[in-house]
Amino acid sequence: MDVGSVGALEQLVSAPRFQTYLRYYRGDQQLASWLYAWNIEISSAFWGPLSILEVAVRNALHNTLANGRAEAWWELSETRLLNNDRAILDETIAKLQRRISSPSPGQVVAALLFGFWTRLLDKGIPRDPLLSYETAFWQPRLVRAFPHGANLKRKVLFTELTQIREMRNRIAHHEPIFKMPLETIKTDVSRIAGYVHVDATAIMNGCSRVATVLARKQSAITHGFSSF
Repeated sequence: MDVGSVGALEQLVSAPRFQTYLRYYRGDQQLASWLYAWNIEISSAFWGPLSILEVAVRNALHNTLANGRAEAWWELSETRLLNNDRAILDETIAKLQRRISSPSPGQVVAALLFGFWTRLLDKGIPRDPLLSYETAFWQPRLVRAFPHGANLKRKVLFTELTQIREMRNRIAHHEPIFKMPLETIKTDVSRIAGYVHVDATAIMNGCSRVATVLARKQSAITHGFSSF
């Protein structure tokens, strides 16, 4: 439908939120409405690929950290995390324990936010013998979570995943993403998932409608028809 024809849109969205779209089109109410609708459409389209990526990366990181050691690898004495990261882990487990007396490692893994997993790919404290994530996590284990990423660099991967996570969080909070480099992010999401397993990229290429929605942006904000 033509969302621009709905007079109550700004009231439903709230004036402060709608201002982002109005400013972009210098106060043009109709164009702002069409952009708002397209932003919902592209956000919806991204959600499927983001789900595949998040689960694939999360499970791959967990499996490499647990392989040959213990499913609850975070309980091992050799697992040393920055205070903030340990706090995220402990808080997640504590929340689970309010519902489940003894949550399984799998339940903990599923409950941890994507931010926790991406933080494991950060630098930690460089050159620290215990808290350098490059030498404590990446080099001995986490690089193996991405077997199809030739010559993969931790810093580059972390930067790309951080931008993807930022977009994911904006989508989850119904915020605008139209100003973000969406074509680049689309490529990064598919490529990084493919680092874990080539079939992940195949699934995205076969099922995702992101490319289609990106291609029709100009039409959507010129003629005003969007489908969520």
